[in-house]
Amino acid sequence: MKAATVKDLILAPNLTSDEVNRILSRYNFTDLAKADRNLQRLAAEPPTRQLFAEIVETLLRAIAYSPDPDAALNNLERFANTTFDRRMLYAFLRDIPALIPVLITICGCSQYLSDTLIRNPEYFEWLMEPDVMNHPKNRDVMYRELSRMVNHLPLDKKLDAMRRYKRRETLRIGLRDLLEDADLETTTLELSNLADVSLQIAYELAEAELTSKLGEPQTVTSDGSIGKSRFAVIGMGKLGGRELNFSSDIDVMFVYSSEGQTSQGIDNREYFTKMSEFIVNALSRVTGEGYVFRVDIRLRPESSAGSIVRSLDGYEAYYENWGEIWERQALIKARPAAGDESLGQDFIEMIEPFVYQRYLDMETIELIREDIRQTKKRIERRIGSKAAKSHVKLGTGSIRDIEFIVQYLQLIHGGRDKELRNRNTLQVIDLLCSLRSPMLSACGSKGYFDDVESERLKAAYRFLRTTEHRLQILADRQLHLLPTKPDELNKLAKRMGYSAAQRFLSAYEMHTGYVQEIFQKIFQPSPAKEGLDLELLIGLDDEATIAEMLKSYNFRDVNAAHKRISLLADGPNKVRFSERARRLFLDIAPTLLTYVGESPDPDMALDYFERFIEVAGARASYYKLFSENLQMIDLLVKLCGSSKFLTEILIQNPELLDVLTSPGLMSQQKSQQTMRAELEDTLKRIRVNPFEALRKYKNGEWLRIGVRDILGNATLSETTEELSNLAEVILQQAYDIIDFDLRKEWGAPKSENGEEVAFAIIGMGKLAGRELNYNSDLDLIFVYSVDGTTTAGKSNYDYFTKLGQELVTQMTNARGGGPVYELDLRLRPFGKAGSIALSLRGYRDYYDKHAEIWERQALIKSRPVAGDLNFGKQFIQIAHGFAYSQPLTPEQIAEIVHTRERKENKAKSPLPPFGKGGTWRTRDVKIGYGGLADIEFAVQTLQLIHGCQNHHVRSPNTMLALGQLRDVDAISVEQHRQLSKFYQFLRMVENRLRIVHDRPLSALPTEAYELEKLARRLSYRDDKLLAAEEFLQDYRDCTSQTRQLFHELLM
Repeated sequence: MKAATVKDLILAPNLTSDEVNRILSRYNFTDLAKADRNLQRLAAEPPTRQLFAEIVETLLRAIAYSPDPDAALNNLERFANTTFDRRMLYAFLRDIPALIPVLITICGCSQYLSDTLIRNPEYFEWLMEPDVMNHPKNRDVMYRELSRMVNHLPLDKKLDAMRRYKRRETLRIGLRDLLEDADLETTTLELSNLADVSLQIAYELAEAELTSKLGEPQTVTSDGSIGKSRFAVIGMGKLGGRELNFSSDIDVMFVYSSEGQTSQGIDNREYFTKMSEFIVNALSRVTGEGYVFRVDIRLRPESSAGSIVRSLDGYEAYYENWGEIWERQALIKARPAAGDESLGQDFIEMIEPFVYQRYLDMETIELIREDIRQTKKRIERRIGSKAAKSHVKLGTGSIRDIEFIVQYLQLIHGGRDKELRNRNTLQVIDLLCSLRSPMLSACGSKGYFDDVESERLKAAYRFLRTTEHRLQILADRQLHLLPTKPDELNKLAKRMGYSAAQRFLSAYEMHTGYVQEIFQKIFQPSPAKEGLDLELLIGLDDEATIAEMLKSYNFRDVNAAHKRISLLADGPNKVRFSERARRLFLDIAPTLLTYVGESPDPDMALDYFERFIEVAGARASYYKLFSENLQMIDLLVKLCGSSKFLTEILIQNPELLDVLTSPGLMSQQKSQQTMRAELEDTLKRIRVNPFEALRKYKNGEWLRIGVRDILGNATLSETTEELSNLAEVILQQAYDIIDFDLRKEWGAPKSENGEEVAFAIIGMGKLAGRELNYNSDLDLIFVYSVDGTTTAGKSNYDYFTKLGQELVTQMTNARGGGPVYELDLRLRPFGKAGSIALSLRGYRDYYDKHAEIWERQALIKSRPVAGDLNFGKQFIQIAHGFAYSQPLTPEQIAEIVHTRERKENKAKSPLPPFGKGGTWRTRDVKIGYGGLADIEFAVQTLQLIHGCQNHHVRSPNTMLALGQLRDVDAISVEQHRQLSKFYQFLRMVENRLRIVHDRPLSALPTEAYELEKLARRLSYRDDKLLAAEEFLQDYRDCTSQTRQLFHELLM
């Protein structure tokens, strides 16, 4: 019996499955049953089946040799199903059998091209026209064709027509490539021409659309006349080199000729920004017809953070001042692609001196080499070691390596050899081989490459670019990795013309090996540099190695520090920083890390430094500024490592960095008069809530004062005096604002005889002594001269009560960034139960009849700070008349000592064990054992004893009072020396506790590492003892001797 044939497969109705499988097994299908189903659907019904049987054997032979027979047959069936007349198609293929391999090439090599043909089956007949496939199309032909397609259509239809044209032309170009009717250079040129004309049409559509709405952009010419401002699209990357591949993004930049306004008064920048956005959207937006090209504009100055379009002068200024090596490298490819050609050429002429520098010293050449080396390292880290061997674009010996080799030599030699100023990689390789350099000729060399290197690079480039095409044309995806599955790798090999995967891999390894050899020859790394290898560190993910590399910088959390260093260099995920920013950071990083390691809290210092850089923006500018002013890094790190709340003020107001780096403002105290003038000027200019302005001014001044303190530019007394002056100035302005508003509603307070009533704010406690620390509350009492009524009929008592309440409310309101100040009125008569404000007579009556001994002590520290200061002095006379009315009795002294003991008992908690020490009596610097309260109570008690007879010992400032008491022999010279020393030490400890957070802390930390940070803020350093242990030893000695002096003086 005669064996069944392929025709029988179509015409014989009763073949067994074994017979079907035997026939189909010869054609390399993996799924025979599916192949049979596809063939039966292709055959359809008689008489079509008979016609199909005549061509089926030729079809199957072609399919068997295709890279993917199953896909080829499946796509053929889908295509046949969409054709207008299946019988006509089969007759066409029967009569012209040479068309069968063409059709099967599409169906078996590219799903994307197959889908295009299935979507538009009429394209097959178009492809068969002689002029379509026989010759490439130049830019002019494509432009005329696309112009005709979009002509006379509404805008949305024009955009769809552009997508259809791109799809059709990609089918034609791709098929010519697969059939090897076009070489690599022709294919990439045609794809680039297609992108050029798409950009040109999009530009023309944008111009027509925008000019009708915004007017024509204009500029004043050199002769004073009005001319048109022009626009150009600059192609970059592979588009610029006319080397575009399938599924490639197109890299572009946008430029306009000059500033000015449109005929309708719109700024040219706004007009051209909209034009640029229109072009990007016109090409990139996905519609029902797909997209034209994905547009990438990240090669512009400042990348994603920069303006989408700049004027020609704007580009020139940027490149002159901020241009980086990677930008010089990228601009090698720059080419006018669309828009005004003459402007595009002006752009090219403008950038040439920046890109191609005629004279380069060895240091600059090495800098360029190092920049490319580091870029290569970053690429390898990003793709991973596993992918490096199989990444066609970015891996070892890849396309990018060839481009780096060529572009490096162009940057180095293009300043002298103008012929090297070519955008096309293959053409430049030829030039590098053929050009004669005087320097190389002297060495007996013909060119920059020898013939072997040149041929190897060109062959590798063609091979790798073709591989890239075969990967991407499969599904119109940006694929660059070789397949890992054996069957997919085998299909790729066949699309590349190899019979088996192993042969393809051998060729791949040969070409990449040659490229790697040349790359290493040119980019041999410099001898290893001493110090931290930041590039290596940033790329690490091994925690043990990271810890080892960072151990000398005293980080508590090395993984978090590593993350912050990486963020400073590369930014968060999906944010592309410029290479210039990265390189500038790597330049300053060793200095930064040295300062960070020496700071009181390295973890906090690096954390807040990174936060500041993140919110400040323009990081390349800051890194450049830091590289030129390393002391600014020192300043910023000291701030970030010492104070959270001050650094957060800077982060919220990064412009204040200018103030902090002004030598004049940071080297000397600011007087109260200067502060008052600044604040008054600020309030004149603001249009918002004035208390927001007060808060902002206070925060800015706190930051200035704090940095002076941290840097050691101010003594402790200067710091507390400035903090106190600031509080007074703000209190005065706050009082003036509230009093002005209240008078409009409640009238002016008057005495019974119609005279104006005076009002004063009396500062108590540390404010009175000009001893405010960070985050100190303001202890206040309010006094007015006499009772009476306002001009609106309100009692003076109600008026000043309301004024005091409003002052407290407005100053302590936390909305908008926290309170201006916390106000404490508990030192008023009867404390919380007492009146907010009292008349002068009311205070006199209270002090005569109800006041206690502690109030005599409190009134020592009283001083007019706002309102009518002259009237405030009248209150001080009454206060001192009460406080210093008579010397203290032994019983009253004992009561003061007992009050001191009660305060201490509230604060009792042991110090943590540290080093060889055990526990101590208390850790509260202010009211604990031997704390500040010991000195303050002793001084105030002695003032009450001696101040009755001697007005010269009544200072509200503790340090001044100590000197006064020494001068009247109330204390000895040695007691004065010791008390002054201990008081300043304890105040500095309190200062360094409070400078971290915006809270009035006075207790030493319990955790050893927090104690260590406090010690470092106090300038202790690990030496023979750990810093914290040495500090605790000094603290114990201080408090012990302070308590001893307290007993000597009072007990």
